[in-house]
This record gives sequence, C-alpha cells and structure tokens, in this order.
Amino acid sequence: MCAAAVFGLVVAVVVGCGKKEPEVPAGPPPSYAGAPQPGGPGMPGGFGGPQRAKTGNAVFDQNCLKCHSVDGGAEGGGPKGKGGWGNPDLGKVAADPAHTPEWLAEHVRNPRAHNPGSKMPEFASKLSDEEIKSVVDYMAKLK
Repeated sequence: MCAAAVFGLVVAVVVGCGKKEPEVPAGPPPSYAGAPQPGGPGMPGGFGGPQRAKTGNAVFDQNCLKCHSVDGGAEGGGPKGKGGWGNPDLGKVAADPAHTPEWLAEHVRNPRAHNPGSKMPEFASKLSDEEIKSVVDYMAKLK
C-alpha cells in the first residue's frame, strides 16, 4: 500500500468521513428506578407478549427438584433431583388416594401440618397461590 493511501485512510478515520458524532446530554442518565418492568407489576405483558404464569412443572423444578425426584429415582432425590437425604421420590405422589389436590396444596404450604417432624420447608411465604395451584396440578398428575 502506498503512503498516500495510508495517509488518506488515517485522515478518513480521524475525520470520521464527515459524520458528526451524536451529542450526549450532560449530567447523569435519567433514573428508571421505580419504572414498571416488562412483564412485571404495573405492566401487562413482557417483551411484546402476554405475561404467562409459570407452569407447575417449572415451579416444581425450581423449588422441589432440589430435594425430590419424579422419575422413579431412589429415595432422596434420585437421578433428576439433588436430594440424597431420604426425601421421597414424588413420581407417584398422587397415586395415594389421601393425596387429594387440597392435601397436596396444604402440604406444600405447610408440611408440618401433616407431619410435625417434617424437615421440608414451608412454601406459603415463598410461592404465590397461583404457583402453589400450578405445582399441585402438576403433582396431581403424577401417578
């Protein structure tokens, strides 16, 4: 490459080919604290789509799979769960006629209501009623 071409390239880069840089307003950027977030409270949808509730399977995976499995694994979580502490596999939890959807919901909300010595944490303060219903609907199908 000849020296004139290199000089022309350097000048074009430095000058910016005549393009003017956009002006940046002085001062800190505007605050968006407290503005509704897409899909969050105060805004009906998210990123152009309807806001959807988590499925029962997703709620289960995020909250129960840490200690329980649903795929016939050994007591305590099995292959899909991380348990290993004697926690039951829930793959057939709804096969027991006593485990009605109401019983399951009460157990998720407060397991000590059924077993005072339960080591399972309560989820009444961690999950919404809608999430509890969705996970109960999911577990009610596990037979």
